[in-house]
Amino acid sequence: MENNLDGKYELNNLISKTKNQINECWKLLMLSEFNEGMLLLDVIFQQLDVLINSISKINDKNLNIDIDINIMFNIFVNLEYAMKSKDFILVSDVLQYEIKPLISEWSIKINNLYTR
Repeated sequence: MENNLDGKYELNNLISKTKNQINECWKLLMLSEFNEGMLLLDVIFQQLDVLINSISKINDKNLNIDIDINIMFNIFVNLEYAMKSKDFILVSDVLQYEIKPLISEWSIKINNLYTR
């Protein structure tokens, strides 16, 4: 990804889409619709993978985006524990209250990078 507005909009669109899907997944899991929720969680994981890889590329270019992707990896440890325990309420809470705020913060930092 190059340092241009297209990259900013692509990333922010993906973040927005991911946040919306987190909201939907949270609702599904809270309503005990586990199969549908877990299918959507798989889509969310794929999108997070794209986000993490894109941010890694920005970090590799030394553009000082100030995003530590290791924070997400630490959250993934909690999410993995919740999934192994089949604690779907915890899964939904990790999505809603840890991952969603983190990617919202990423969006702000991405905007700041491209407005310098």
